[in-house]
Amino acid sequence: MKCYYFGTIILLAISCSGPGKLSKEIATKTNNDSTAVIYSLAEPSQKKYVVYVTPGGKKILLKREGSQLDEPISTASDSVRLGEEVLVSHVAGTVGNSGGVDDPFTGSVRPTVKTSYSTKSFETFATIPALYRSLKSKESMNNLAIGHSDVRVTPENRNVKIKTAYLYTITIEKDNDFHLLIGNTPVYDPSTTRVFNAEIPGVPRNGSEETKQHVRELRRKVLRIFSAIPLCGKKGYLQEYTKISISGSLFYDSHHKSTPAKCREVEGESAWEIHPVWDIKGLN
Repeated sequence: MKCYYFGTIILLAISCSGPGKLSKEIATKTNNDSTAVIYSLAEPSQKKYVVYVTPGGKKILLKREGSQLDEPISTASDSVRLGEEVLVSHVAGTVGNSGGVDDPFTGSVRPTVKTSYSTKSFETFATIPALYRSLKSKESMNNLAIGHSDVRVTPENRNVKIKTAYLYTITIEKDNDFHLLIGNTPVYDPSTTRVFNAEIPGVPRNGSEETKQHVRELRRKVLRIFSAIPLCGKKGYLQEYTKISISGSLFYDSHHKSTPAKCREVEGESAWEIHPVWDIKGLN
């Protein structure tokens, strides 16, 4: 059997022959377990089987080193081999089953700002706390009385990139936006984590075809990379070690100035958002 070793995990190649199979039921269960998804071969995991999401978005089924497959786990015809790419399983309540590439933006509050990008150059920040230090205060922004104004006010007219962050949860909102709660720690801890909001919009109703196509491609990318993640509130929805970089235009959601967006225990700390997101990448 031909195998490749990466640290403490064995990747069994597709070309492996002989035993080393497991039932599709187990493969599907692993694929749908958000706590079994890793984005780096160095990530810790207590799971016997994990799904490694490569930087390109492919999902590879891995088995932890230490339990050799001397006997087939399953001899059934509906089995998959360890090391094969795992097909995305569209299970109710996951991102992949609940969102579409072409879903239109249907919101009515500040629709132009939410679906168009600033033309400013990108400013890069190492972490979320670094970005927070550059933002105008809540009091300053509330004094602008933005309301339903459909133009980007001066403090919002910025493009930013966060080099390292962690995705905690995803909600698909009624206006078809993908709403992400992200933070600066690998595991969410309400006592230490700085949480930020980020939204990937539905396809704009107006604006240039270039922007519409960019949003479609971004949504396609998110649906591919994060397809198996359970939506906010579903079992296993809270992600750990989902390391990302993210960029986009700033937006101050004055409708959340008193009650920041939240998903159960994960709550934002301000009305500031990256909205719309320009790009998001999974990091090793």
